[in-house]
Amino acid sequence: MRKLVLCVCVLLLLITLAETRFKGACCVTYQGHRIPHKFLKSYKVQEDTNRCNLRAIIFKMVNGKTFCGDPAKRWVIRSMVFVDSRKHHKASRKSN
Repeated sequence: MRKLVLCVCVLLLLITLAETRFKGACCVTYQGHRIPHKFLKSYKVQEDTNRCNLRAIIFKMVNGKTFCGDPAKRWVIRSMVFVDSRKHHKASRKSN
């Protein structure tokens, strides 16, 4: 009986550790309309994996909220380019 309880405790610990390694939720749908560039802070790419079955761009807004964009849409690509150029511009200003 003690071995069974120990095994269950170890299993629960492993499940807890596995869950804490995943940061954030997966995108399951795309945002339907364009968000103005001035509200965008950063983005990351969500790949189609076993955990998240939708390829998406996860944008973080200046207010901390996030939304998911379809990487095939032109406005999403332009928004990514905008965020990248703004980061590059800020980095070059700091180095001068």
